[in-house]
Amino acid sequence: MSRPGFTFCICPDPELLLEHIRLDLDRHEPDCRMKTFWADEELPEAYWAHFHQRSLTGQTTALLLRRSEKLATPSWKSLSSLLNRHRRQVWPIFCIETEWSGNKPPIPAGLSRLKCWQLAKSKGWIWQTRGLDQAGLRRYIQEWADKRGIRVRRDFMQRALDALPLDAALVKGELDKLELWAWESRELGSQEAGLLSVEPETDVFAFLRSMQRGEKLTVWKRIIQGQMGSDSAAFLPFLHLILREARILWQLLCGEEVRLPASVKREKLQLARSMGLAGLSGLWSHVLEAETGFKSGEWSQLQALDMLVVNLEAAFSGQRGQRT
Repeated sequence: MSRPGFTFCICPDPELLLEHIRLDLDRHEPDCRMKTFWADEELPEAYWAHFHQRSLTGQTTALLLRRSEKLATPSWKSLSSLLNRHRRQVWPIFCIETEWSGNKPPIPAGLSRLKCWQLAKSKGWIWQTRGLDQAGLRRYIQEWADKRGIRVRRDFMQRALDALPLDAALVKGELDKLELWAWESRELGSQEAGLLSVEPETDVFAFLRSMQRGEKLTVWKRIIQGQMGSDSAAFLPFLHLILREARILWQLLCGEEVRLPASVKREKLQLARSMGLAGLSGLWSHVLEAETGFKSGEWSQLQALDMLVVNLEAAFSGQRGQRT
């Protein structure tokens, strides 16, 4: 099967995006190497040089451009002229990672009118999905289990759908942990569902709201610590949930479209405005500090959690009432 000359991948969930790309590469070019660049930074000369280089071994390079929605119109025009002919040793892949607005994929205005986009549409070189919803989460869990020969019982599936966030990276982390638990039985039921340690987004939102109001986070610390127990695999997913929530609040504050129920969106927008950009930036900084300290081994899970709570209380005690 001949591979596409180039590909557009449109999905706001990075894990789903990369899973699809890996499958596509395995299907068309299993021996290719992958180079990743980011469009929210100025593209270096090395990116453009890949379109003109030739490998002595004939190996194909998958040229991955993350967050392509950040590209300016002149850059899209330059790329379109480079994409007008097939280059056997380069496979450009453009990742558009903006949240969808309703049922419409977020196509950059500078791209939609170009020949490369029209060609991709006609050739079927566009893959797009709005990310996980409840039906998609069910399919994701079932497909994960089928690949591993694991039986998913109905009681596990229902509890997993209630407990897991619509974030493929967090879901995959939890399922991979349960695979070790079900190594012999090859079955997931209610007992295994009780091991799911990622809390629903509403709890994370309540945590942030308590922080912004200046409430002491000691109670939250006990709750989070109790949910984690001695399982160090639960701490990082919790931090990632906070960062995901912070990203949503940031997008709402900046006027970007975020797919949420109307009542939830109003409440989160109110919190985002109360926190302001300074508050959200402080949140991001302290969460990343806790993650770095834990991953480096400098802090244990409980030390990192304690430092996070202390830093958040100190940072936001002086920021209440500020606006941006």
